[in-house]
Amino acid sequence: MKLLFLILMALAAVSLTSCKPTPITGQIFIASSSGIATPIQNVQILLIDSKEADDFLNGRKLESQKQTSLLAAQIEQLKTERNAAEAFYAKITVSNSVYLASRTFTNDPRYVTLVDESNKKVQTMQTLTNSIAALKSKYGEPPQIGIGHYTQEQLNAFTAETEDAQRIKSLRERTRQIANELESLTRKIQNEKNTNAVTAKQKADDIDDKVKAANDSLASLKTPYFYLGGFSPKPIEMLLTDDKGNFVINQPKSHAKIFAKINLEDSKSSYYWLVDLPTQGEKLSLSDGNAFKEPLQ
Repeated sequence: MKLLFLILMALAAVSLTSCKPTPITGQIFIASSSGIATPIQNVQILLIDSKEADDFLNGRKLESQKQTSLLAAQIEQLKTERNAAEAFYAKITVSNSVYLASRTFTNDPRYVTLVDESNKKVQTMQTLTNSIAALKSKYGEPPQIGIGHYTQEQLNAFTAETEDAQRIKSLRERTRQIANELESLTRKIQNEKNTNAVTAKQKADDIDDKVKAANDSLASLKTPYFYLGGFSPKPIEMLLTDDKGNFVINQPKSHAKIFAKINLEDSKSSYYWLVDLPTQGEKLSLSDGNAFKEPLQ
């Protein structure tokens, strides 16, 4: 009886030993541009539940599809706006060229107002000049101080002549100012036209920037980072690689996956791995060659 008990205990021990999962060994490394494989140490290797990984990736896939649809519609709308902005810029550029070449700016209310003022002052000066000529013709040149004897009428005429001459001087100065203002106004109107063209061009360029940003966002939806950058699964087993990049999963489970990620500061590159467990007895190699690269289809 005792012998039978020992035999049963031995069989149970053998059975338990045969059911114990075989550890999985692996290594993580990145190949350099020269082809040399560099092992990466202190990388966190996680054994995780396959369902958790699948659910997360499916969620990211749905989010990618949603964002892709929205961005695609946005890009099409921006392209329509860009075509309209480009057409407006072309139109305003041609219009400006014709406007300036034909001196249409002389119809500008500001320009007309200044020209009208100048013309009126020229007319006033001409009237005053005629008046002075008439006074001189009748009374002669204004007298020098203390010389001669003149009637009050002559003195009044000489005073009027002097005052008219002073008014002509003031009017002439104002007409010179108006001439300068007209020249400045011409440049101002030209600058306004050019500014309008620049503004129109800037609007087209701003839309280009928005299109680029939308395309960049669209491209980001296909990156490994979008799919796995925010993945923080609950590990069944967790360990770190040694100085040779080696690791051992001691308690592999059925329906489990291995997840790992690294960020290389030197090359500013990120790699993600989400792989099934290898066939029993095979060594698992995690490299840039089998890192997660393509989005889910």
